[in-house]
Amino acid sequence: RLITILPDSKCEDALAAAGKVDRIIGPNDRINMLPVAPVEQIRSSKAI
Repeated sequence: RLITILPDSKCEDALAAAGKVDRIIGPNDRINMLPVAPVEQIRSSKAI
C-alpha cells in the first residue's frame, strides 16, 4: 500500500525515528509504509 506523505519535516522525523518508513523521499513521491499506519496514527506520531 502506498501513502503520500506531505512535506512536513517533523512528521517525517517522527516516522523515521519510529522505524515506520524505509526512506524519506520528496512530497511528490510515494513511500511504502511498513507497517502501514492509519492517517490518525501518523498525525499523532507528529506530536511526539
